Amino acid sequence: MDATTIRVREPRELLALLPYQLGFRPERSAVAVALRPPRGRVGLIARVDLADLADPDLGPQLARRLVTHLVGDGAANAVLVVYADDDPRAVGAEACSHVRSSDGATAEAPGETPTAVQVFRAAAAAFLGDVAVWVVAPSGYLSLDCVDADCCPPGGRPLRDLESTEVGAHMVLAGAMVADSREALVPDVPASAAARRNATRAAARRLARRVVAEEQGPAAVARWRGDGLLAWRQEVDEVRRGGRGPDAAALGRLAAVLADVPVRDAVLLTLVAGAGDLPERSLHPSAAGPGGVGVEVAQVLGAVVSPRDGVPPDPDLHVPAARVLELVVSHAAGPSRAPALTLLGLLAWWSGDGARAGVLLDRALAVDPSYRLAHLLGDALAAGLAPGWVRTRGDGHRADVVHRLRYGRGDGGPSAGRPCERSGGRMTIVVGYLATREGRAALDAAIAEAERRSTRLLVVLSGRVAPASDGAAAEQARQTEDLRALLDGTGVPYDIREVSEGRDVAEDLISAAEENAGVLIVIGLRRRSPVGKLILGVNAQRILLDAPCPVLAVKPSGNGDPDAVVRSE
Repeated sequence: MDATTIRVREPRELLALLPYQLGFRPERSAVAVALRPPRGRVGLIARVDLADLADPDLGPQLARRLVTHLVGDGAANAVLVVYADDDPRAVGAEACSHVRSSDGATAEAPGETPTAVQVFRAAAAAFLGDVAVWVVAPSGYLSLDCVDADCCPPGGRPLRDLESTEVGAHMVLAGAMVADSREALVPDVPASAAARRNATRAAARRLARRVVAEEQGPAAVARWRGDGLLAWRQEVDEVRRGGRGPDAAALGRLAAVLADVPVRDAVLLTLVAGAGDLPERSLHPSAAGPGGVGVEVAQVLGAVVSPRDGVPPDPDLHVPAARVLELVVSHAAGPSRAPALTLLGLLAWWSGDGARAGVLLDRALAVDPSYRLAHLLGDALAAGLAPGWVRTRGDGHRADVVHRLRYGRGDGGPSAGRPCERSGGRMTIVVGYLATREGRAALDAAIAEAERRSTRLLVVLSGRVAPASDGAAAEQARQTEDLRALLDGTGVPYDIREVSEGRDVAEDLISAAEENAGVLIVIGLRRRSPVGKLILGVNAQRILLDAPCPVLAVKPSGNGDPDAVVRSE
């Protein structure tokens, strides 16, 4: 993607550009735009829901996350564009609250825009200086700080001014299209009821064959998977040659095999140029063991995520594959849609289209809230992680920062000075703990390090139960008491910091290390499928990159003892 150069003195051009860059016309949104030196070149464009940025608990942390992305993109300054329901300068706007319509939908609170702007400017002040704010409303567009009625009259300047810009004309001549809304970016048109019934019956038959194969043993399961991968390749090849695509029965069978994680991962490998027969070999019973294909899989997937080896997607591979996946989605129902939707989301993300990826991943999680790869990709998208080729080239790119995570509270930016200078020299090992096998592995490793170094231990205890759910307080108290009993038996001096689910785990651990002279952060990692490893858990990745001290990442071994995985110095 080529970066488009826009001058800060040309706000109309910038406002005209944003819908084309996002791919849709934002509503009740805040769009942060990175301006790179030396002449204000447009870089990262990140959208969040206006209500989230204005939320008193969630907003400050979300604002800091946005600023972090902008600064990481090389911004020296920024512009915030707010898409609101009306002119926020109206008298009494700041005193109003949320308005809920009769159908239960929440409209924009008139006071959201000033609040969101204040939160963002506070987060950006130390890093980006004064941030210009523009507002686009149905009545017109305006500069929020403009008090000249001739320049920015009540309701703003006419929106038709944005249609007559040089950027707008260029985009129209280039054939660029803008969807009316974010959801409209990805049409979701189901196949006929008869076609879906045929697909469902075919999927059931293919899954029944899987049950029989499991009874026969690993070799039979491998054959079942190999047959599914072969069917995928054949259907994609037919579309590539100009065919109409699979019939309903074939699409049902594809939906069934895509529900199998190894087959899904092998399908992804087929989308990377140069993968050869690695997808087939990855399905062999010995592929996951010692001497398997793990290293080869990591090398191939480097084309997707690595800033060093990342390459743009190959249209000859992606276009026909995306068409087949779209047909699978249109013929599937319920949770069986999730694998194809997730792969489509990954393809969109790899192409640099974060807005489209966000819609697809939202749909995947809507039909299967527990689908792990969709969660992993959604977390990466929410954190603004770009595909490898974008980070390699440093192009301006768009990222729809979908607020699917429940960001926690937080105040202020990173603390200044070295950790030991801020805490009087007392050193601490910080460990993130959750009552899981991974959490216990991290805790055991942290206790061993504290004993070896004769240092204090700070355990950041993350609750799994949402603060508002029934029994949350009792469950958190029980976990804390269990943890205290375990730590009391070690003889290691310790403190426990309790945080509820919904907070930003990475920020909590980093802040704990900064405030308590952390000499080491210890975290636990889950075991993942080969493709699941293509994006390290986004919390782990942020900790490894942003921690003020070394990081030790461990995962539980087969016998329950912790295995060291990553040590970041």
